[in-house]
Amino acid sequence: MTEDILYISDDDWQIAKRLADYILPNLKEKMIICFSGASGSGKSVLSYCLAKTIANTHYTIKILHLDDFYRVAPKERTTWRKINGMDKIGVNEYDWPLIEQVSSNFKSGEIAEIPSVDLINQFTDKLIIDFNPINLLIVEGLYAIHHPFSDLNIFIESNPKAVASAQMLRKKEIFDDFRKNVIERECKAVESLKKNADIIVNKDFDSFELI
Repeated sequence: MTEDILYISDDDWQIAKRLADYILPNLKEKMIICFSGASGSGKSVLSYCLAKTIANTHYTIKILHLDDFYRVAPKERTTWRKINGMDKIGVNEYDWPLIEQVSSNFKSGEIAEIPSVDLINQFTDKLIIDFNPINLLIVEGLYAIHHPFSDLNIFIESNPKAVASAQMLRKKEIFDDFRKNVIERECKAVESLKKNADIIVNKDFDSFELI
């Protein structure tokens, strides 16, 4: 995903440092860490901060954004959802076979081709990644902790007002009544995955709980 905008605070760096202090003693070669939470909950920010913090300890890290792995292209997604109905919004919107293939490429240290959405033009480009030198894969997305190959699942709690505020600030999509309904549906789908979490980060980003 390119051209995305992240707003990072000192609190974000602090919670990332605390997570890194917990994760580093348990870090293993070719580990996959997944972040889930509602849209605007801070997944991208915390993934980035954690990656930068761990990278300072000489690990090589790649972040996989699951917004790049939707089955339906960005320009067509709103129309597709309106035609197919709200009940189609959820975990099956991702291309899981492709996600699993890329994850397998990472585990094996192979070269992989991955999609990358250009948020300005709403095009999906292709990136070539050599996973051989990569020690840690961080996967972030609404439904990331549904990932069958994940070694550690982190769930970020949020509240509807904060989600709506983040959506309007980042301007990734038109924020209208339909988008509000989509977010409500996504939040329910995301919440259903909370049972898969190993760690839950609270909505204020000041603490986390081990499950």
